[in-house]
Amino acid sequence: MRSTWITLAASAAFVAAPYQARADDVAAQLERMQERMNQLEDQLDATNDQLAASEARAAEQQRLIERAGLEDRSAVSGLARFLEMTEISGFIAASYNYNFAHPSASALGTQAPWGVASPADTVNGWNGGALGLTAPLHSNPNTFQLDQLWFSLKKPATEASRGGWGADIVFGTGADVANSWSWGWDDSSHIGSLPHLYQAYVAYLAPIAGGIEVQAGRWETPLGAEPFRQDRSFFVTRGLVWSLQPVNHTGLLFSGGLGESFTWALGVANQNGSTMVDTDNSKTGVGQVKWWGETITLAINGMIGGDVYPALLGIGRPGLPGNGNPGTPGIGRDADYVGMVDVVATWDPSDELSMWLNCDAIFTHGDGLPHNTVYAVAVAGRLAVTESTGFSLRGEYVRGDDVFDGSTVVAGDAAAMGLPTFAGATSIDLFSVTGTFDHRLAENLKVRLEGRYDIAYLDGAPNRFFVADKDPGTVRSLFRRDDQVLGLVEMLYEF
Repeated sequence: MRSTWITLAASAAFVAAPYQARADDVAAQLERMQERMNQLEDQLDATNDQLAASEARAAEQQRLIERAGLEDRSAVSGLARFLEMTEISGFIAASYNYNFAHPSASALGTQAPWGVASPADTVNGWNGGALGLTAPLHSNPNTFQLDQLWFSLKKPATEASRGGWGADIVFGTGADVANSWSWGWDDSSHIGSLPHLYQAYVAYLAPIAGGIEVQAGRWETPLGAEPFRQDRSFFVTRGLVWSLQPVNHTGLLFSGGLGESFTWALGVANQNGSTMVDTDNSKTGVGQVKWWGETITLAINGMIGGDVYPALLGIGRPGLPGNGNPGTPGIGRDADYVGMVDVVATWDPSDELSMWLNCDAIFTHGDGLPHNTVYAVAVAGRLAVTESTGFSLRGEYVRGDDVFDGSTVVAGDAAAMGLPTFAGATSIDLFSVTGTFDHRLAENLKVRLEGRYDIAYLDGAPNRFFVADKDPGTVRSLFRRDDQVLGLVEMLYEF
């Protein structure tokens, strides 16, 4: 019996021996892990000490910068907020145009067409005809030019952020022409590289009547179908009807909606153009009512107000040759005004076809000035042949009644300015047809080829409206054609 118990005890010891060895191993491993944890804690303490020292040095450096006045705390955060809220876009367009009447240097001499001293600038060219209405942004014949370099920045006024603003700045020939409308033709010092401030306004979206936006500053006109921006036009040149319309105004503009299908705009401006200052006490009213359909829109626009300039045509751009008074940016008469009724209809039946129709009636009234009346209509459209290629066509007609009666330019200054006398003329009819082929060469880059034909008829006078070559004996003899053909090529990159 005793031997049995001894045997059992020995067997239990034999069985338990491995478990004891394992327990010893686990204890040893736990001891090593504890030592490692202690080492890691020491390293973490050392790292925390280093971070604390670095933070102290950074804080001291920050205090030194602040004491030195070298920090703008809001610079980084302000720039980030600006970029986040602002819509930034633009484009650059350059072109070459050829006048198939090919007026030569020997014929042109040093005389610019509107009596401006030589050398000729980017505004006063021969493509515009005797009234400066044709191809107004491409007036110099047989010329390379930078059409427009455009920068647009906008922060829309929304329900979430009711304050907003917008600014459009343009360089190039387009800027030169727009500046001449504001500054007058006698000041050629601005011609060349100065920008034009096309738009610059502050905006507020008032929480009334479904939202009424107020813009104060310079804003784009609601009148007309063709845009001033080169990238938003079907064509390289602008049309005859566009030449009769304003492009922007300086004043106050209110706009809003009437249900889901109607919008409206009502503004007051210094004059019927973009001038920053007014030459009299009267102002110009501008308005629009627009209906939106699924494929059709219809806008009825209007403008009435000063100032009227001694005019060959009753149009409201200061200094435009058609106004017949180069060098006079404004005349202070409270009783005179230009009125315009403008109707624009657009039709977009598909993604491939887009069309518009623009009809204008323009009249003037002034103290002892001619009461001119002009009627104009233009129709245009673009057909996308492929995703990259399209063709656009525009046809126009302008009639001016009694546009020459009483004009001091016609009576006395025509010969000195190199214009035909228009003796006996009472009205004029102008026709224009423009065709444009566009093709996208690469992403954001397209090329356009354009041909344009203009013809003029004068009632009661010879149709000497456009420049012809040869016969350089007198400047006046240059106007010997009743029609004109232009060819243009343009490249445009959007960014």
